[in-house]
Amino acid sequence: MALIKYQFKNYIRTYKLIAPFVTFFTLLIIMYFYSGQPIMSSFASTSMVLLFVTGWITVTIIDAESLQEKQLLFTQLKSKSTYLTNKLIFSILLILPLGMVAIIYPIITFRFEHIPNVIEIVIGIYNHIITIIVGVLITTLLKTIPKLSHKFVWLIMMLIFLFSILGVVIIEAFSISSYVLWIFPPISDFMMMLNEDIMLILNKDFLIINIWMVVYLVILTTVLYINFNKSEYI
Repeated sequence: MALIKYQFKNYIRTYKLIAPFVTFFTLLIIMYFYSGQPIMSSFASTSMVLLFVTGWITVTIIDAESLQEKQLLFTQLKSKSTYLTNKLIFSILLILPLGMVAIIYPIITFRFEHIPNVIEIVIGIYNHIITIIVGVLITTLLKTIPKLSHKFVWLIMMLIFLFSILGVVIIEAFSISSYVLWIFPPISDFMMMLNEDIMLILNKDFLIINIWMVVYLVILTTVLYINFNKSEYI
């Protein structure tokens, strides 16, 4: 907890939070400019925007500390894994309010076709949290790859996010791509499910997608920790 407080104070001083937060809020207002919008597909749209903003914020969080500061923290904590865990928790906690705003704003401004029920709100919150976790893990993993320049981190991150979102569409157009696209997070499957009626979402396919997402996150987290502990910097 002490490290998270330190990271918060250190990060706030950089003012790097302003641009992504303002961008997200602006896009949110634009997306909900008109009322009477479908609930679940709107949540899917804000999740897509949140994925890119999450990557943006995570990069700025990681870059907020100099290499010397990181090495000092490694020494104090006596564990690089502890440092990484705190960094991931801090990133998720910092971005989480954006996900909550994406759920609350259209409800209190009456932008949906009807008042969302509890199930719709819970699924919306769940989807945004999953999106944040995926964005933080992937971005952090890219930042742990040695000798990968800042520009390439941004490029690869954007491509991964795009393929993750468009995966289902690409596979429908080019079925052979399914042999490659499985390495990307199954976010597109989530988005496609959210375009269905709420009663059609809660079925066996939704359970399978969630199981695969959990397995994917476990594998991604494992790879991240292994790579981070082997790397000299983040």
